[in-house]
Amino acid sequence: MKDRPHFDPAHWPLAIASRSAVDETHLVMGDGVSLHRICLRGVPVGDPLAALIPCDALLDARLEALAGLERWLRGARRGAQLFGPTAYQARRLHLLLAILDLRRGRDVTSHMVAQRLVYPRLSIGQGASWKSSPERRRTQRLIHEAEALAAGGYRALLAGGAGRQKQRCDSAAPPRSRFRATTPHRALPRLFGSRRWKEHPMTAAHPPRYLRTPDAARRVGLSPRTLEKHRCYGTGPAYRKLGGRVVYAIDELDAWVELGRRSSTSDPGVGTVHPARRGLA
Repeated sequence: MKDRPHFDPAHWPLAIASRSAVDETHLVMGDGVSLHRICLRGVPVGDPLAALIPCDALLDARLEALAGLERWLRGARRGAQLFGPTAYQARRLHLLLAILDLRRGRDVTSHMVAQRLVYPRLSIGQGASWKSSPERRRTQRLIHEAEALAAGGYRALLAGGAGRQKQRCDSAAPPRSRFRATTPHRALPRLFGSRRWKEHPMTAAHPPRYLRTPDAARRVGLSPRTLEKHRCYGTGPAYRKLGGRVVYAIDELDAWVELGRRSSTSDPGVGTVHPARRGLA
């Protein structure tokens, strides 16, 4: 095949799958790295092949795919796969596709999605406890990502760059050679780990009710290590776990400071401290 001026489909490797119609033949062939999907339309035997490529927003990806097919048929060294998801990305894509399949049925709630797919081994609450739980918020985000992926976001996965390009899901938008617009709900950036968050305008008016260990330690004037000792010894303020993380309520921190403060033994004028020792609960 290397010495032939053109490639005869009769000498191509055996296709993984094929389907013939009246005037065209569809082939799926694999080179061990990626799959090549080809549609042959009225190809005379012995004539060179011509590629028909739409000049749309996926032009760059189509040209790269055509170049990879040409290298493979010529016997040259195969190139890298256009989109090779990592193990984490593959699991997440499978989860999003499973969510789409499940929601094709009627009356499928977010609680059912969480129970069957997102948290199959976790006993999640119901009613008010479910509505205020972090599991419900994460499930809703996954549902939004899956819907955005099905609405057109999947095209960004085909555009190369491991899916990190962004695309507008609106079909009426003018095509571009590279996707720069965002999809609804910022699904694709979250899909591949980008953490670009914008502060909500109401954040300043409504301060957080809970603090994690480092922020809580600064509020009570202790080091995070000392506050962690208090938690382990049972001498610290009340805490709870939200989403698997230890958090402290601000009002309970302030109440603990008022009730449990003791003068420092080394320098009473510096401030107040809480000795983190066993048996002082």
